[in-house]
Amino acid sequence: MTLKRVEDRPTPKEVYSWRPYLLALIAGWGGMLFGYDSAFIGGTIELPAFQAQFGLDKLNEDELAFTSSNIVSTYQAVPGGLLLAASIFLRETPRWLYRQKRVNEAIVNLSWMRNLPADHPYIQDEVQGIRAQFERETQGGKNEGLIAKLKELGRPGIRNRLGIGMCIMMCQNLTGMNAINYYSPTIFASIGITGTSNALFATGIYGVVKVAATLIALVWLVDRVGRRKPLIAGALVGALAMYYIAGFIAIAKPSGTGSPSPAGKFAAACIYIFAVAFCMSWNGISWIICSEIFPLGVRALGQTITSATQWLWQFVVARSTPYMIQNIGYGTYLFFGSCMILMIPWTYFILPETKGISLEDMDRLFGYCPHGDSMIIEDGMGKSEIEQREVADDRRLS
Repeated sequence: MTLKRVEDRPTPKEVYSWRPYLLALIAGWGGMLFGYDSAFIGGTIELPAFQAQFGLDKLNEDELAFTSSNIVSTYQAVPGGLLLAASIFLRETPRWLYRQKRVNEAIVNLSWMRNLPADHPYIQDEVQGIRAQFERETQGGKNEGLIAKLKELGRPGIRNRLGIGMCIMMCQNLTGMNAINYYSPTIFASIGITGTSNALFATGIYGVVKVAATLIALVWLVDRVGRRKPLIAGALVGALAMYYIAGFIAIAKPSGTGSPSPAGKFAAACIYIFAVAFCMSWNGISWIICSEIFPLGVRALGQTITSATQWLWQFVVARSTPYMIQNIGYGTYLFFGSCMILMIPWTYFILPETKGISLEDMDRLFGYCPHGDSMIIEDGMGKSEIEQREVADDRRLS
């Protein structure tokens, strides 16, 4: 069953101002910088000419690893420092301000984010939703300490959200994307792209493809077709691309010498196809879902746990990938492709559609609904069981 929100009026066009598009641009630019760092900076450090120029070829393995990591960290400190300086100008979120009883500031910031005046019906409706959510969460007593928040995460209707968030972050890494991010020169060489410079150039094009796909997904795709459909399509296309790469390596056994064959060129193209499929699905949508499913009282803790899950699995995949490529070869791509195939039924049967559902209405979608409000949840057959229960509750109260 697909759940969706039926709005009583369309979203004002002013909401789609330069701000969300700038956010999408920055996210895409960040992805490109990550790819550039992984491909060109990390790869250049390993070039014999670079090491000879700076005397790195005279260092032992431990000294070289220490020096190389410091070079990369120095470059990474620049955007990190800019982020730290720019954080001074960040505005607090309206929901956090409301929790601190700074209601007027919350309305001002919400108006700025939505590009609408404070007395606009759209703003007033959203403020009322925030108020209703806050009142629901505080009815049962305060939920201030860490232990209390952890207990709240274990309640029915919330623990399923935590499980979904952790699973989706695990799935994001088991697509194999971060493995390609870190080891793309090696991977391109394994399918017959010869020469270090050619492998690095192919990796650079790969980064550009990722930026374009991420921008398209964030600006155009997510709020038009929802979350589930891109995830299912991305997993299917990515799996097919991985299976072809595995089949090519198993049959052709590319040696890395000479020019790539037509089949090898298509294998390289499959990496780009995989990148497009991933960046338009599991790349950004995973983070979107984890940021919107948790209730206000435990949202920060829930997002912290799901983010930690993402980094844990990123470490596992990044650590194991070079050993997988060395020991099982094409089996590496079979493994990631099979993981993506398993993600399709998980997304279809387990993950609900969250498109168009406000942060305050997620409780009803995930079966945790102390009180009803004005949102209607439907499926293709009409009113859902959730809404019918709420109507019955309203009749009993009246």
